[in-house]
Amino acid sequence: MQGRLIGLAALLLGLGALYIAPVSTVSCARHDGRVSCRVEQAILGIVPRHVTQVDEVLSAGVDSNAPFADPGKNRVTDAEPNKTYHLAFLTPRGRVAPRGLDDSDTSALDAIVQQIDELENGSGSPFTQRTYDTLPIVVGLIFSVIGIGCLIYGS
Repeated sequence: MQGRLIGLAALLLGLGALYIAPVSTVSCARHDGRVSCRVEQAILGIVPRHVTQVDEVLSAGVDSNAPFADPGKNRVTDAEPNKTYHLAFLTPRGRVAPRGLDDSDTSALDAIVQQIDELENGSGSPFTQRTYDTLPIVVGLIFSVIGIGCLIYGS
């Protein structure tokens, strides 16, 4: 019985990690002189979670959250925490930053920004690109598999 409870807890943690770190698909195109983008989020890129339509995109940019340092851990030998980067769209109505459209590396997000800039100035073509944060997905899968194993074989 205790093994199954541990399995259930591990499965719930794994599914939670997969839920909070979706695979995001950004599709942008120019219609009637205006750029519009659609951001689809799905768990593991398969199970749909949320869709955001952003019309009249003027530009896009990448923002970052400053890493949080634990108090008392300001020594030079401590590893620096990772930054998280977010993609945001600028529209006539203001800034739109779909939740979950983030990454620990800027390369994929910078490529999306460049392609949106090309669409905006008329030289680009419609595109679709996926972004995801690997660590939470791997952790979520590991916990989920361990949880399923404990639920099946636990006693």
